[in-house]
Amino acid sequence: MNSLTASYIIDLLSRADSAWEDDRCDDAVDFYRQAFLVDASIKRAAYRLGWCYNQQQRYAEAAWTLKTAVQLDPSDETILAELAFAFRSMGRFDEAVEAYADLLRINPHSVEARYNIGWIDNQRGDYREAIKVLEDAARIAPDRGDVYEDLGYAYKNTGRAVDAVKAYYLHSNDLHSPMNGNVAAFATLNDRAAARQMNGRRSAAAGRASTDCRASASRSKPKRSGGGDEEGPEDTHRVAGGGVP
Repeated sequence: MNSLTASYIIDLLSRADSAWEDDRCDDAVDFYRQAFLVDASIKRAAYRLGWCYNQQQRYAEAAWTLKTAVQLDPSDETILAELAFAFRSMGRFDEAVEAYADLLRINPHSVEARYNIGWIDNQRGDYREAIKVLEDAARIAPDRGDVYEDLGYAYKNTGRAVDAVKAYYLHSNDLHSPMNGNVAAFATLNDRAAARQMNGRRSAAAGRASTDCRASASRSKPKRSGGGDEEGPEDTHRVAGGGVP
């Protein structure tokens, strides 16, 4: 690469990074795409371009770009999670599960990969498979309401009504018990005692949150630390950790 080309790429990346940090995704896409076309080995450009494509719901372009980023660094959890999100959003569930499985090979304790695989199993109607992976996720992260929400949905669809009620109302961060004094709905004394503790909390309708709600909640932009190193997106629905330098 000659000095003129290098200078051109540096200028493009500077403009792209500025647009990225100012939440101007349309401008960021233009600059990162130009840089990516000149040099496809720049991981930052490939990842951020793919992230912005996802933000714009251009999922096919996101997947193509992020696959290049994965080739540049197959061990980056953040990129794998973003690629899996693109596949999931297009309904290409086999490829999404494959990406989440790759993430699990890198980080066997990833709650995000397990949650999303379980979510996909529920979408497919594979409720028993969903239960297996979501129970694992719940053991690792017992405070994750979204995990319990999908676990409750899988329980409900396999006829495990009591387990579904417990998952929805005793564990979910967002679904508090509307039953108040109706403790007879719970099977055991421990369940009833837990139900009493829930009394007075805000009521919420039981059920599974919609795909759109959960997808929109996960569009949290990665932030940069004070030292300039990029951190992974804060929202844990999509990213298990790591960052893209």
